Amino acid sequence: MSMTILRGGNAFPPFRVRQLEEACAAALGRPATLSATFVYLLDLSARLSAEDLRRACELLGATDAAPAGAAAAAPIYVSPRKGTISPWSSKATDIFRNCGLAAVRRVERAVEIHLAADTVPLAPADAAPAFPVLHDRMTEGVYTDLADLFAMGDPEPGRTFDVLG
Repeated sequence: MSMTILRGGNAFPPFRVRQLEEACAAALGRPATLSATFVYLLDLSARLSAEDLRRACELLGATDAAPAGAAAAAPIYVSPRKGTISPWSSKATDIFRNCGLAAVRRVERAVEIHLAADTVPLAPADAAPAFPVLHDRMTEGVYTDLADLFAMGDPEPGRTFDVLG
């Protein structure tokens, strides 16, 4: 099992970035700036050929290039909760299969966020007070690493509950 990460475009329009910056500033107690880009994670059963990689990038509007200008602090990622499969993923995976990209077992989309306060890039631990405003805790999680996003644990044994007793 291997994973490939493709980079997408801006995750939010400018007005939404401003809203998030204001909410993060309130949570952090100081001015905040934010950049957010989509990243697409491909769970692969085999390495993609150059042509398949090109088609995957075309389908997603993505590139396989590294980010231009790395930030001083590690990014945080907002993705569907680990151990779940989002509706977006289900549909995107179906599209990939219908386009002949059989080596792609699953596609998932996340948002890579770089957060700075007072123009200083924040490490994930320092950005933690802003996490609640960056995601929907019912369906998403905030992570520093997505390497285990596709890991599925064994199901727990079933249990019986006596609801009438």
